[in-house]
Amino acid sequence: MTKTSPRNLGRNGSIIDSAPNLENLRHEVTKQVEAALRFVEEQATEEVVTFRHVEVGLQEVLFALGRALVVLFLALREQHLMGLKVFTAARAGMC
Repeated sequence: MTKTSPRNLGRNGSIIDSAPNLENLRHEVTKQVEAALRFVEEQATEEVVTFRHVEVGLQEVLFALGRALVVLFLALREQHLMGLKVFTAARAGMC
């Protein structure tokens, strides 16, 4: 079996059967930012730490943040486009 790359947007663990709302998506972004800060603070207090170790760990944390931001962007963009579609249809007398 092949291993999923940590940089893959499809690495979600389980299937969700409903669309998340924007509040939940923003909360996930905040959670990932806090995780990144926690990681940096924890690494700074370690007795023995190498820059390479921090860089590799931080890369993983930042990719998780990036995935959360991409999902939020897609949801916001869909909301925006759906609003335009409804507006355009209403103007054309289609609704």
